[in-house]
Amino acid sequence: MKKIINKVSILLLSMMILSSCNENDNDVNIYDGDDFISFGASTSGSLLENDTNSFKITAYASMPEITEAFTVSVALESTDAISGVDYVVVDGKDSFSFGPNQHEDTIEITAVDNLNPETDKTITLSLTSASNSTNIGLPGPDVLAKVFTLTLVEDDCPFTIQELGDALWSGTDSSSGSEGPNASQITTSYDGTDFTFEGIGYGWITNTDYWNEPVIDSQKVIASVDALTGDITIDLQYMCRTTYLGVVQDDYYVQGSGKYISCSETMEINYDIIQGGGILRSFTETISIQ
Repeated sequence: MKKIINKVSILLLSMMILSSCNENDNDVNIYDGDDFISFGASTSGSLLENDTNSFKITAYASMPEITEAFTVSVALESTDAISGVDYVVVDGKDSFSFGPNQHEDTIEITAVDNLNPETDKTITLSLTSASNSTNIGLPGPDVLAKVFTLTLVEDDCPFTIQELGDALWSGTDSSSGSEGPNASQITTSYDGTDFTFEGIGYGWITNTDYWNEPVIDSQKVIASVDALTGDITIDLQYMCRTTYLGVVQDDYYVQGSGKYISCSETMEINYDIIQGGGILRSFTETISIQ
């Protein structure tokens, strides 16, 4: 009996260490008594549609010793998610495998990113039967932890360019140290034809503790915005003119790219500030709708 208890203790410790290595892994359940196969203490999770990482769903064999290899079949079901369209099961795996020194196994699922605004979708994985007839689910009348629910979280929220033009924004640039970060001064507008920014980089340019150049002439910067993907492109163009200690400085130009992340109403703009024919600074401004 002591030998069995020691083995279970070692197994529990090793599985806890393994489970702590990946935030998607489930907590481990090990019980004395009847042998059984189950998911961990957590039986649900979520995966963002554009996440490039897979979601790992782990099943555990609560058995002090496994002498022969066996498998546990899995039924994967969904009323709204379609395999190959909304998600992919890595390697097409449809069962968990256990054996000597292998008390856990994992199925990985990746989301398929698309550009269609939809609702969240749900997948369920159910442990059905073990090839060696080991019990499925936690001991007890409710037979818990034999079903895992994974939610595929939608990342495409519809928006219009007019909404972006009318929005009020707040955020900061990526400058650091003595240069910043600085509060964004970006404003946007849309006249039905041109989407424009004004104030890109102005937080850094006018920072009285560093560059300290008041803007005396400001030009709206025309940008192209893909209303489906949120991708932003800013071609090289005049931006503003400043003074330093009352002396007019060389004109500033800007070029860059970015992306509007519609579900979080956040925009990232990566840009070069150009003066005298060369790049003076390169920053990212991250702004959100107020």
